[in-house]
Amino acid sequence: GYSDQIWKSILPEKVPLAHDVDFEDICARYSMTGGNIKNAIFRACAKAVLRPESERKVRHADFIHAIELDYHIKRKNNIGF
Repeated sequence: GYSDQIWKSILPEKVPLAHDVDFEDICARYSMTGGNIKNAIFRACAKAVLRPESERKVRHADFIHAIELDYHIKRKNNIGF
């Protein structure tokens, strides 16, 4: 779909992805702007780089964790507004 193409266009080509990454699933579950996608990619990559070198591929769960963290931060900052 169109949304998963946005992910693929923002994601640097050199980022190693695990076989389980499914951008269509992510797009079906979350409505995100380009800025949100960039944040999620950055956080997911940061998590992956902390793993041992042989396991440094970005996993589907890394993206989900990054997105959920972003949503949590937004909810926390919007309380009372």
